[in-house]
Amino acid sequence: MPASLTAYYIAPADAIELLRADHDRIRKLFADFERHLEKGARDKAEETAQRICRDVMIHSRVEEEIFYPETRAALDNADLVKEAKVEHALANYLIGQVASGSLADAKFAARVRVLAACMQRHMREEDDVMFVRARSTGLDMGEIGARIAARKHDLQIEMDLVEDRNGDRRARGPSRLTVASGWRRAS
Repeated sequence: MPASLTAYYIAPADAIELLRADHDRIRKLFADFERHLEKGARDKAEETAQRICRDVMIHSRVEEEIFYPETRAALDNADLVKEAKVEHALANYLIGQVASGSLADAKFAARVRVLAACMQRHMREEDDVMFVRARSTGLDMGEIGARIAARKHDLQIEMDLVEDRNGDRRARGPSRLTVASGWRRAS
């Protein structure tokens, strides 16, 4: 029996606007993590930390696979892309520790906060410098955005993310994210 294919339509979107929307969502998740901790909602804080890991990983992947290669040649300063990739590597290291941890570890919240500081700096640099320069290159941000949106969709499916009725994303089942060799669902 032949495999069935599911087609989906991804509306055109500006690449920079998609990436900035990711930045806004990631910033909100870090704020939510702190709010949950302050309220003593440990389960919600841990769940939010896992969502931070997933969102940052998906965001980093689409930047490295699509946005950075497209803009590297067009930018007058390729060091911006090199620096961003180093920041992603640092974030991935921290994500590995956060994704495999819990609030039972005394350093868990500190790791999330260091990840937040790393990501805040990275996102600010992209928002204020890289995206401004990329916009002035004349690259087709609509076409790049369509590829980013499609790849994000594929990565979300690959990570088994689903959306609930409120539009909140969560992983199906009780699995935890692992990043030892990239990332995948843990058994």
